[in-house]
Amino acid sequence: MRLQGPTPRIRGKKCCICGRPVYSNHSNYCRVCHELARRMAAKRLPASTIKDIWDYLRQHGYVCYYTGMKLDTDNRKSPWYIALDHWNPGDSSKVVVTSALFNEMKSDMTEDEVWYYIEQFRNFKVKGTRVRKRRLVYWARLAGPS
Repeated sequence: MRLQGPTPRIRGKKCCICGRPVYSNHSNYCRVCHELARRMAAKRLPASTIKDIWDYLRQHGYVCYYTGMKLDTDNRKSPWYIALDHWNPGDSSKVVVTSALFNEMKSDMTEDEVWYYIEQFRNFKVKGTRVRKRRLVYWARLAGPS
């Protein structure tokens, strides 16, 4: 027999990812995790990649994979807003959470390349040493006028 009337309020139901209160009585996610799930679906990430992201968030919370900084989950215009980054550009098999700022800086570089250039720029600023250029594997910009 089916009950009529409104869905009973479920008290204390928590998000299956982060433990915050759920987005609605019919959801397993809080508002933040619901939005992230929507973004991952829109990017058509493989199920194994989505599982890895959820596992990371369950273990570490909304913290940048690269820097360990706490991520902003509310203000989409914040440089610290949660972003999804392809560890290797264009490869959806490994996507990690990072800040919008770091994602923009990393752009079309691998993790090793970005850390190499951060160190090179630091050495230039602190020690005055020249930046040693390395070929960027995924840098596929259109060649413009020189």
